[in-house]
Amino acid sequence: MKKFLIKDLTTFLSLSKTFKNKVLKIVTGSLICLTIIGIFAEDTEQIKTVKTPEHSNIQAGRIYQDVVKDFKDHGFTNIKTKAIDDLIVGWLTKDGEVKSVSVDGNIGYLTNDLYPSDVEVIVTYHTFPMDEENVIKTNAGSKEYLGQNFLTVEEELKKLGFNNITVEPEITYNSNSMDNEIIEIEINGMEFESNKTFKQSDNVYIKYNQLGATYTSENCKDLNNLLKDDDISIAKDFAQKYHDEIIQFEGNIADMTNHDTYATRFDFLIYENTHEMIPFKFSDYNYFDLNLIGENIPNKVSPGQNYIVTAKVIEYNPISGLFFLDPVSLEYIEKTL
Repeated sequence: MKKFLIKDLTTFLSLSKTFKNKVLKIVTGSLICLTIIGIFAEDTEQIKTVKTPEHSNIQAGRIYQDVVKDFKDHGFTNIKTKAIDDLIVGWLTKDGEVKSVSVDGNIGYLTNDLYPSDVEVIVTYHTFPMDEENVIKTNAGSKEYLGQNFLTVEEELKKLGFNNITVEPEITYNSNSMDNEIIEIEINGMEFESNKTFKQSDNVYIKYNQLGATYTSENCKDLNNLLKDDDISIAKDFAQKYHDEIIQFEGNIADMTNHDTYATRFDFLIYENTHEMIPFKFSDYNYFDLNLIGENIPNKVSPGQNYIVTAKVIEYNPISGLFFLDPVSLEYIEKTL
């Protein structure tokens, strides 16, 4: 085919109709291909694939809550359970014993098979028929209980008749969190909705926030003295007395440098804002280790920024004069120094 150099629109319009059609087909085809590639690329980025745990034959015979947990731990997000109330005595087959597991409708999946994380996983298990006298209907669903005080919800569920309730605290130092608020609640390892039917013995799991003990200059005289005095003996004594304890103060990042030859790990030098006496240091951490919280979190951590620093006491080095901390969280605050 002859090659034409199209310098402008006038030249293009002067070409033969047949050739113009060929050019337009080539251009249109190219655009369609690029569009399809873009769609596939976009879908590839959005769809997360995960690996299955042990194959279906191994799962049969296990307790279904354990199987549900396995799939959750592997990243599956759309897990459902199906009860078969066919048990009479329960000698040969235990209550809750898995009959089969299907992934995206396939009960013959193998270990480490790849699937999209949101495919439907159905865990089918054996159980006893429900005794109408022991049937419980929930007043609310999992999402409605989130944020409520776990003590109130636990008492409510006990009054409904649930007798197998497990509560577990999640220690947090986030100043935006409420003490005792529910952050996760499940029945038999699954989220649930209002008016769903359960047995009294079904396992209710509640995880709630428990604010960890945090020392500040307001509630700890020793920390107040440390922040306003650069006396080496005070720093040394404080580090020994409060080793592994959590302290909190308002500070600023005075400097940050790469740790050794690493490109994404840093050493952070931090001073308390009011007195700027003791140089605190985070040594060998990346951005994710800092656990940034709060509103308007900056895209990049840099010197001059202000944070409410919550950190664990590690040690004080009298030779360098640096007080080493392990970051728990940094809550960003907009403030001009």
